[in-house]
Amino acid sequence: MARKLVSEDAHHFVKHCKKRELIVEDGVVIGVFPSAFSLRPADAHFPEEKWLSGQYLEFYDGTAAERLCACCHFIPLEMKKSDALCRMKVGRISEEGDKRSKSLRVFHQPEQDSPGYAGLHGIPKASDPPDDELLSLLAALAMADLVRVDAVL
Repeated sequence: MARKLVSEDAHHFVKHCKKRELIVEDGVVIGVFPSAFSLRPADAHFPEEKWLSGQYLEFYDGTAAERLCACCHFIPLEMKKSDALCRMKVGRISEEGDKRSKSLRVFHQPEQDSPGYAGLHGIPKASDPPDDELLSLLAALAMADLVRVDAVL
């Protein structure tokens, strides 16, 4: 299926963050590690990641809570209740990229098993020089609207 640029600034990219990617203090999530936004390097099983995987929230129908729940059902990973979902406005993602002279864009890239699949493009690949500041900006943005999986399902 063809990919399409998500151009509505108020629409959302939803990223799944595993518990190990969350900064937790006394059982409360207080942050997201910037490494949660790093692209995976090539290994024996997978090629180098070219974009960050997520879901396009507004693809789904319903209330905000129902849409977020739908995202959970189409994320092809085993999610634990201690994991979290980060809702990030597409316009804010672009703004954070602009701060580092990076063109960050979200594309709706439907897949057969995940019709709301979206990719965040423009993050430096693992083989590129790292941009720790960009990853920190994205982590701060993710923390602004984060919800634990156990509160969604």
